[in-house]
Amino acid sequence: MRRARWLWGRDGFPARGFTLIELLVVITIIGVLAALLLSGAQSAREAARRAWCANNLKQLGLAMHSYHADHNAFPQPATANRFSPHTALLLYTERSTLYNAINLGFAGEEKPNTTAYRTRISLFQCPSEYSTFYASGATLSYPSVSGHGHAKSETGASGVFGAYGLVVSLASIQDGAGQTAAFSEWLVGESRKGFIGPDTRRYAFEIDVFREGWRAPESYFEPFLKECREANTWKYPRHGHLRGGYWMDVGNGTTAYNHNLTPNANSCVEGKGKHSRGGVWTASSLHPGGVNVLFADGHVQSVKDSIALNVWRALCTRAGGEIVDPLSY
Repeated sequence: MRRARWLWGRDGFPARGFTLIELLVVITIIGVLAALLLSGAQSAREAARRAWCANNLKQLGLAMHSYHADHNAFPQPATANRFSPHTALLLYTERSTLYNAINLGFAGEEKPNTTAYRTRISLFQCPSEYSTFYASGATLSYPSVSGHGHAKSETGASGVFGAYGLVVSLASIQDGAGQTAAFSEWLVGESRKGFIGPDTRRYAFEIDVFREGWRAPESYFEPFLKECREANTWKYPRHGHLRGGYWMDVGNGTTAYNHNLTPNANSCVEGKGKHSRGGVWTASSLHPGGVNVLFADGHVQSVKDSIALNVWRALCTRAGGEIVDPLSY
């Protein structure tokens, strides 16, 4: 009968070595524990980034109300030299030096404003955002809401910041400031020439709506939305656009979004980008499950991707007359 071979320890008692199976079991247990710890750490970091993002929006809300206190109205997108509402809010975010450096007699990208145009503002950038496409870093994660529907329709400019040339005050928000969205967030575009990133929320699908019977807004817009909702990378070309490229610019798809589709759904342009500002520009984020929204009364709330479309649209109008149950979003 063969004896088992033992290793003798220093204390004179036999000591048996690990078998291969035992070693693999220990390695597996350590790997599982490391994965759990890493997942927990990542979740904690993302929770911190989401809170930081919400705080950025809260600061925008304070600036918006400080502006309103001085002017009895909210800043609107400028038509003359195309400045965003964010530009007007600089004075109320402790960035008066930058604001005073802007020559409002010239457009943002023109030479007198080049330095300000390319200045990075941390308040305007979500901490979860990692896009490095725009070398200047002057990106914008927090667009203002314009409304919903085609840009030329009545509802297209029904949001707090969709009224070019009109005065929008707290008194004119008849649906209630606490149930009317003012700003949300989106992923900055990655539209470098010759490069399209893997995240479809960073660009827009090109949908040719100028087919027979689709020429008038009332006849083509809803079919356009249906096609946009179902678009995928195999069927439709992708359009590069300056989504959040520069915080000083103005317009849907640049520093403004709409509620045509629910958060983190597709964005789309009409007919090879020729009518991009009348398309679908959707709120989106890297925060799991939804987006942060700043409401006109200044409070910030996370809204889930699963929100019903009719509720999401109702939340963007300042005087649509909709009745929204607070428990529905």
